[in-house]
Amino acid sequence: MQLPSPDRGPLGTPGHEAKRALEAATSVVKGLNQIAQRADGSAIGAEAVATGFVLGEMRAMAQQQQALGHRQVGAASVTSVDVVKRDLKASPPTMVLAVCVDVSDIDVLDSNDRSLKDALYNPGHPVKHLYGAVFTGEVWKVSTHEIPIKQDCTAPTAEEDE
Repeated sequence: MQLPSPDRGPLGTPGHEAKRALEAATSVVKGLNQIAQRADGSAIGAEAVATGFVLGEMRAMAQQQQALGHRQVGAASVTSVDVVKRDLKASPPTMVLAVCVDVSDIDVLDSNDRSLKDALYNPGHPVKHLYGAVFTGEVWKVSTHEIPIKQDCTAPTAEEDE
């Protein structure tokens, strides 16, 4: 995986740490794209940005893509990332991030290169994901993931696309 190296260092200001955690969440989405596009069963590099459940999720996705003979064409993109909750005094420090992910540019091809796009979930707007991040080894890593029932990500407007 060619993901950016995490910004290592001691805890800083809340704003600086929010930026570092947001970059980790964005890197997880990029990593999932790369895993699905490669479809070779590997999740090399995932441990740089993920731990716990999310690391397992990335590895399982890699194995599933390979076993099914599926590969992704196109990429999911992050449309917004916001800090929902942070506790920099916890041991370890934690944050919860709301990440809106647009999947409209994704297609999945089966082992015969047939499109599975009609079977993919695409609600017509970005999907909200909640990622939990922990500060470990002087770096933020994403450790939990859920898709909340309340979906409030909006489609980008023409102004935002420019």
